[in-house]
Amino acid sequence: MIVTWGTWEELLLGGAVIRHGTGDWSVVAAELRGRTHSPSAITPEVIKILILYSTILFIYYNLLHIFLLYCKVNSNIIEY
Repeated sequence: MIVTWGTWEELLLGGAVIRHGTGDWSVVAAELRGRTHSPSAITPEVIKILILYSTILFIYYNLLHIFLLYCKVNSNIIEY
């Protein structure tokens, strides 16, 4: 089964983690099961993977932002 994970679910996930912490993923999964369109797809393992994926994306976009700022600042040095 393919589950579409959108902004709404991402916000629900963030809120659940803030409320319950990272100590018991089954509690986070249970909260999301009651508030999503496909509750059977939300397990503690899926939650852990989504948190890892979100963290990787966050790091990637921050590194990209730093790189682009560096390029902008140093653009007058680079000659083509």
